[in-house]
Amino acid sequence: MLMVVVAGSFVILFCMLSVLHVYWAFGGQSGLDKAVPSIDGRPAFQPGVTITMVVALALLGCAAVAGHLGFSDQIQWPYAHLAPYAGAALALVFLLRAVGDFHYVGFFKTLTGSPFAKLDTRLYSPLCIVLSAGFGFLSLAASA
Repeated sequence: MLMVVVAGSFVILFCMLSVLHVYWAFGGQSGLDKAVPSIDGRPAFQPGVTITMVVALALLGCAAVAGHLGFSDQIQWPYAHLAPYAGAALALVFLLRAVGDFHYVGFFKTLTGSPFAKLDTRLYSPLCIVLSAGFGFLSLAASA
């Protein structure tokens, strides 16, 4: 039951995040200032349409992996035997994201005054720890 709750929550979260990135890729501005690191009030980088759509697709991929891991006993998935490995890889990716690059993102960033940096410390990085633990749990439970 816990696997279904975690996986279902992850599927919903990643689908919502994917839709948000599609919104941004097509010109949406709401929340964008809190989604990109900034230096002296200016974005540290300008993500273009292509990279934003790649991120949206990657987020859908995360939803698919969570779905594979949480619902594999209820639905036959192609390549389901690879899902625990993908989940373990995502657990590592989200752990590394939480630690950060020691400059713009993560718990150990050095640029800390921007709206993004504040949300990164309070929400984004802790969420990445939860996602890492959740993918780790799902991967271990699915492979048992």
